[in-house]
Amino acid sequence: MRALAALLPLLLVGCLLPGRRSEPVVFHAFSVPPAVATKPRPTVHVPRAVLPAGLRRPSLVIESREAVRVEDSHRWLGPLESTLPEAIGRRLTALTGLPCTSQPPPEDHLVLLIEVLRMDVVDARARMRLRLRVELSDGKRGAEGEYEWHSPLAGPSAGEFVAAQSANLDQAAASLVPFLTSQ
Repeated sequence: MRALAALLPLLLVGCLLPGRRSEPVVFHAFSVPPAVATKPRPTVHVPRAVLPAGLRRPSLVIESREAVRVEDSHRWLGPLESTLPEAIGRRLTALTGLPCTSQPPPEDHLVLLIEVLRMDVVDARARMRLRLRVELSDGKRGAEGEYEWHSPLAGPSAGEFVAAQSANLDQAAASLVPFLTSQ
């Protein structure tokens, strides 16, 4: 026990060596447009997204054909399974005027279900592949499909990856407008 007590300070000193600093943590979020609901209904309920296991972490994960980079010093501002649907909801409100919420409203509403299949880099472009389904609040299915968008990367950094994926979310929201406004 005394040997362990004597080793503990030596182990801790190794963690505190001068000149060995960790990188500062940078937090990232998808860009979101200003959005004000101008129509009372239908409200669009956008619950948490379903994510592949590799993306369910606070650190940004940038996958390409060459490698998977886990950017430990670059983190999402919030859980990706909630920030991604919130970003799409804000875009939909800006485009359609329909109110979007992460909580199910008591009145009849639409439900937008999102499953993220890929968020990666292919040929210097950020790719986002989503499975989307619009339902009525009673469970009756509406539009459904698997979609993919690509946006050019300005560079290899985590911030540029998030910016390109934000552009992909713009495209995703624009493609959903006809399904939501026809209900």
